[in-house]
Amino acid sequence: MIRSLFVHVALVLCVVFCGVASAVPLSFSVSFERSDLSFSKRQAYDLVEMEGCDLLAEPGHPLLPQKLLRVAIPGDSRVKSLRVTSVQVEAVEGKYFIFPAQPDVPISASGRPEWGGPDEKIYQSRNLFPEAVMEAEGQGSFSGHLIAGFTVHPIRYRPEERKLFLCTRIEFEVELEHARSGLRVKVRSPASERLISDAVKSLVINAEAVRDRVAQGSHSLDILEVEHLIITSTSHVDRFQQVADWKTKKGVPAKVVTTEWIYENFSGTDNAEKVRNCISEHYANKGLIWVLLGGDVDVVPYRGCYGKVGGSTDNNMPCDLYFSDLDGDFNFDGDGIYGEVPDSVDLYPDVFVGRVPVSSAAECSIVVRKMLIYEGVLDGTPIPSDYQLKMLYLAEWLDGSTDAGLGKNIIDNAYVPPRYDPISKLYESSGNLNRQAAVDSMNTGYAIVNHSGHSNYGVMSVGPNSLRREDMYGLTNDTRFSICYSIGCIAAGFENNDCIAEKFVLAPDGGGFFVGNSRYGWYSPGNPGGGASEKYDQMFFSCLYDGTNARMGMAEAVSKTYYIAWSRNYNAYRWIQFCLNLLGEPETFVWTDTPGELSPIYASAIGDNATQFDVAVNSDGEPVESALVCLMKGDEVYVRDVTDSNGKVTFVLPPITVGTMYVTITAHNHLPHEGETEIMWAPDVPVLLSPPDGLISGNTMPTMVWSPTVDSGGSYTLEYSKSEDFSSEVVTISGLEDRIYCIPDTAPLSDSIYFWHVEAFSSHELPSGYQDIAWRFTVDTHPPEFSNTTQWPDTAFQGPYYVETTIRDLSGLIGAYRAYRTDVDTVWRFKEMKTLGSPGVYYEYIPDQPYGATVEYYVYAADSSDPINTGCDPLTAPDSVYSFTVLDPVGVDLTRPLVAPSALFLRASPNPARSNMELYYGLPEECDLRIEIYDSAGRLVTILAKGMFRAGSYRVRWNGRSKEGEMMPSGLYYARLSTASKRIVSKVVIVR
Repeated sequence: MIRSLFVHVALVLCVVFCGVASAVPLSFSVSFERSDLSFSKRQAYDLVEMEGCDLLAEPGHPLLPQKLLRVAIPGDSRVKSLRVTSVQVEAVEGKYFIFPAQPDVPISASGRPEWGGPDEKIYQSRNLFPEAVMEAEGQGSFSGHLIAGFTVHPIRYRPEERKLFLCTRIEFEVELEHARSGLRVKVRSPASERLISDAVKSLVINAEAVRDRVAQGSHSLDILEVEHLIITSTSHVDRFQQVADWKTKKGVPAKVVTTEWIYENFSGTDNAEKVRNCISEHYANKGLIWVLLGGDVDVVPYRGCYGKVGGSTDNNMPCDLYFSDLDGDFNFDGDGIYGEVPDSVDLYPDVFVGRVPVSSAAECSIVVRKMLIYEGVLDGTPIPSDYQLKMLYLAEWLDGSTDAGLGKNIIDNAYVPPRYDPISKLYESSGNLNRQAAVDSMNTGYAIVNHSGHSNYGVMSVGPNSLRREDMYGLTNDTRFSICYSIGCIAAGFENNDCIAEKFVLAPDGGGFFVGNSRYGWYSPGNPGGGASEKYDQMFFSCLYDGTNARMGMAEAVSKTYYIAWSRNYNAYRWIQFCLNLLGEPETFVWTDTPGELSPIYASAIGDNATQFDVAVNSDGEPVESALVCLMKGDEVYVRDVTDSNGKVTFVLPPITVGTMYVTITAHNHLPHEGETEIMWAPDVPVLLSPPDGLISGNTMPTMVWSPTVDSGGSYTLEYSKSEDFSSEVVTISGLEDRIYCIPDTAPLSDSIYFWHVEAFSSHELPSGYQDIAWRFTVDTHPPEFSNTTQWPDTAFQGPYYVETTIRDLSGLIGAYRAYRTDVDTVWRFKEMKTLGSPGVYYEYIPDQPYGATVEYYVYAADSSDPINTGCDPLTAPDSVYSFTVLDPVGVDLTRPLVAPSALFLRASPNPARSNMELYYGLPEECDLRIEIYDSAGRLVTILAKGMFRAGSYRVRWNGRSKEGEMMPSGLYYARLSTASKRIVSKVVIVR
């Protein structure tokens, strides 16, 4: 984004993007700064410019800065209205007589263009010009992503007063409504969707709103589907198959189809429409994003489109955008003239298209060789690495007041990175431009050649003379192939018998690829760099270096989308949308730096049981992000993905067999890596046999046994750990030749749960991998441990007596028991204890006892180990026990306890209860307390006790009613005992 332009997205966009397109408008603001204005004189007029804006106006209107904005909008919506909600304005000091816009002129026009004076009606007006601060400029679908365009006028002019006004901040809202739009995409790979999304994000001001536009339920691509389609004739299939094979190998599934097959299998009013329908079908259903038209117009037809600028018209401009923009049919009004404004062409690309204009087998071989060398994959012919940072400008005087070299300097200063310096500049204005200088320079090999001058089918003017077809065809920059971009007229008129651009592409010993016009290019007299063709030229270089759109087809297509908003009517911008074409391979990256070497790290051999494959890609010791990695093995494996910011990518492999898997890695400005990984036999995962999974025992030296799976010379590695994920305390025993291992007596195991697994290795050191879930066994030689056992004091309470204890044991219990006897009945009576909600907490009751009885009790538990470990509390029970006496109440104050407990407690019995429930509580010291009942929602039900109580044990009854006397329903309740310093909460349950 230009420094001076600030765009703020104020809306929480997900509200809109989740389905109700018209519910909430999209809100934005855009700001401009006074410091970004600049002024100069043109004749007697003032020219005002603003950084980050373009100059555009109808001829005769004041030429003022405009800013094009693009906004991503959700699928199945369209712009209903644009509303400017706020404008902050400040007057610009001074008076200005603004330069009137001049009509664009064909670059091939001869003589000095006529001066177009100011529109007197506007220049004598008191009204602000332009009248509106913003306008909506339509919308379109960029490969399934909807984009709406807007023009902003940051500078407004009051001609009568010659005053300028700067809009420093503009706030606006975009209201949407539901509308089905764009050809549906049913299938697209994640890598392709990321590429398209990134391109859209590079265009719009709300990049965070760009969402996946592939239809729900779509699936990832497999090798049967097509991202790259090459269309050619039957006679050229074998040669283009070399390109398709390379594209597929590097991770771009490609297919060659013939025009003969297309004509038989697709309908259309003519062959061009049949080809387009074939492309549309692959785009919607097979994930297509790249199209190479492999032939001149006698091999692959072209579509001629209509253009009109002033008095110049043409209804047959060769236009490969017809095969790229797949929405509609370019002939909405049905008159057979394609691309008229009423035909509602949205102009956004859906696929990226290039054409290589071959007609013969020899030409096809030349171009295929050129493409493979340029990508660095032709065996025996490496691409040189000494020319990628060489750039050549060829610029002449377009008329006596328009030095095209100044337009080239704009590109140099604004878009080209400093690493290209110094750029070779052959300018007519500098006196160093001529035919021989241009040919000699191109023969040395330049990565990029940028031409601005008069042209025609067979010539490209270079100052005092011209390059001709034979000059281009005879270039000798072989292997140092160039990308040539020319704004000249008709240089790429490929419907003609080998125009000069075609000769550049077909040159057997040099040349390269070409972006140029099939009809007129357009410039602005007296305004170098300001003409329509020069604006597209600038945007091409902007795309090359924006980090997103550096492929040939993307740079050509995306650069044109910048000016779609100004291409909705007949003018030079619309004309160029149709006539600017790529003669080259669209998916190929343009070299924009010296080629780096990829240094990937991955396994040279894996087992046929492998389910995962890791790749790390580095160059000069640094990770390479967004490198495309493709794994390919016959019909078994075809997976691809891009590396993350650490240069890494992990693949999940399908079932594979022994053989060779190709590993191909490509990244922008790096030479491709073509490697292999051998798939070899690997042993099966051993089956664990002993000790049985889950065994609990007191054996501290267990023997581990597993099934044999290795070949001769193979081995096993055993691991065991107290950690289930083997993250700590791991013991590893490697190189085991036998399938049995016994823990040695020198290192017996301590009590713990252990996890173990075994991995087998073939004689080639290929692993079987471990089983998904490790087996476990437990070593437990210790008895259960008790804590917090209830110790009843002497009491006048006759029972029942609640006994609770907490038991911990490594292997778990097979049972916990309460045992009691009295001095009346000395037989020990056992009852299995129940579990409470808390882990390890058990409880049971001692039945009611008569006054005067002495009760002895203890708790007992047995664990699951083999042999069984048992324990008691007290430890030496029944030799030592807990005991209490039930005191005769005669002469005893029952409101005061006789013995104080050692800790504060609160217990309920019975629990659950049907009606009445006793709450037993004990106080180790005198305190002020409250006992309350709350329902499950936290509402107070009743208060059972409150006030000062002495130390001791007590009980209180809850009758299951609220404080108002209402019977409470079944459910969970909470009994809470509160003192000044502590609080106890116990769950209680009522069951009616």
